[in-house]
Amino acid sequence: MASRNRLLDAYKQSVEISRQSMPEADSMEKYLQVILPQIRQWSEDLREEHFFLRTHWMEFRDDDNFHENILHIFNEGGEYLRITNGDAESGSWRILDGSNKILIEHNQPELYKLAFLNENFFILSKQGDQSRLGRPVYFMMVRESLGQKIEWMDAMGLLHKIKYDHSKFYQYMVAIVIIIIFMAVIYSQK
Repeated sequence: MASRNRLLDAYKQSVEISRQSMPEADSMEKYLQVILPQIRQWSEDLREEHFFLRTHWMEFRDDDNFHENILHIFNEGGEYLRITNGDAESGSWRILDGSNKILIEHNQPELYKLAFLNENFFILSKQGDQSRLGRPVYFMMVRESLGQKIEWMDAMGLLHKIKYDHSKFYQYMVAIVIIIIFMAVIYSQK
């Protein structure tokens, strides 16, 4: 009986998650503060380099005055390319041992912690208390092929959808388990 209640509770929780709408916020920074803790469990690690190497990552900001096309490319061997409106600059990158931190050297070295990584999003947070200094906390990059088609608000919706997609998976799993239990009960009575 207790295991059935746990299954039912898990199902109810996944349904509740899937019904939740986008959080209300007035900036990309505030959306990320709400959404990232909810999806962090589905993030890859920086050790899984195939998720970010040789990918053209488009920088995303919610600044109305930001009209540049900035691509970031992390190549094998620590080569880093930053391409702004077709003008390329090079630098280097390296992952700090035993951590999910990356040092990007371009103009000046900057240390970032991984906030979220999957096949479409590469989001870093700069080390230190950036909000207290009046600077953006997050450095958000979107796969170029996706980033060319969407605005920053659409990107927030796609990030929020990650939680929804995973909760749908759990709903299906719970439904399958319930069907299996139901069938087992029916066949055991014959």
